[in-house]
Amino acid sequence: MKPGAVRLNVADRERARAFYEETIGLREVGKDDSALQLGADGRLVVELVETSDAPRRPPGPFRIFASCSG
Repeated sequence: MKPGAVRLNVADRERARAFYEETIGLREVGKDDSALQLGADGRLVVELVETSDAPRRPPGPFRIFASCSG
């Protein structure tokens, strides 16, 4: 079994994109009106969905852990 991608609700999709691209090294692998898909080696890792009710906080490893752990 392989782990799947995580979907994160973010307040600012472009700010979150910058973090995941510049800090973690992910690249865009897809995009539509509701989500930006980032991954590595052509494999989807994270989907960023901009929502008005997402808390404004800096993106980072804790956010990824919190989203994966429930």
